[in-house]
Amino acid sequence: MFDEINYKDDTTFRTLRKIGLTLYESKCYVALTSILNGTAQQIGEITAIPRTKTYDALNRLSDMNLIEKIEGKPLRYRAKSPVDRLSTIKERIMDDFNSTLLDLQNRWDNRSDVAKQSIQLIYGGGNMIDRTISMIDKAKNNILLSIRFLVDEEIELLIKSLRNIKKSGVSISILIFPELYNMLDKTIVDNLSEFASIHIAPVPVRILIVDSDDMLLTVPVFINNSIDQSLTQSVLFRNSSFVSMIKKSLNISESFMDKV
Repeated sequence: MFDEINYKDDTTFRTLRKIGLTLYESKCYVALTSILNGTAQQIGEITAIPRTKTYDALNRLSDMNLIEKIEGKPLRYRAKSPVDRLSTIKERIMDDFNSTLLDLQNRWDNRSDVAKQSIQLIYGGGNMIDRTISMIDKAKNNILLSIRFLVDEEIELLIKSLRNIKKSGVSISILIFPELYNMLDKTIVDNLSEFASIHIAPVPVRILIVDSDDMLLTVPVFINNSIDQSLTQSVLFRNSSFVSMIKKSLNISESFMDKV
């Protein structure tokens, strides 16, 4: 029955694959639509499918309500009306397709230029770390980083990223919150000092400004004196006069800060 079928080009098999059936399931289903009923062994012989795979395929077809089991010994299987069953699946697929089409069209109608979005909210400590490293890696001229807190997972990544970008001639200034500075391992401060100008600064939030264009402002959430990364929220400002204003304020303040 199946010896001369090209499964990739045959319309029936190609369509059955599109609605979610595997090749083995498609073979079993087509076989059952061609006979009144049959045992798993008979279906396996018709389709040349391994016996264990035949049982798996028939059970899934039964779960999908495409076939039914006829109790007895041995257990037999019978296909339900393809018009009834596949029409139901077709309607569900078309409903999903139409819903998807409307959703995508709505997105397209209201699309925006990401490059022109001036503000973006970022949730979670992990996403904050990823965006921090990404911004540093894209710096061309200067970086100003005010550190209110550091997450253990990011220290090594941060040092590595800053060290690499410094090799490209990027100027780096780091402002460290006093309490954080007193808590930091001296090795970390020494590593940062190798490629950055470091000052102690009482800035209550974490700020990263890259090339006077982009700024990532992060407000930590402390629970029992520990940062809850899941509640950490950041705001990314792009190409904003607000970024320039903040940087000027920090640069002016830097001259009055204690240098490390």
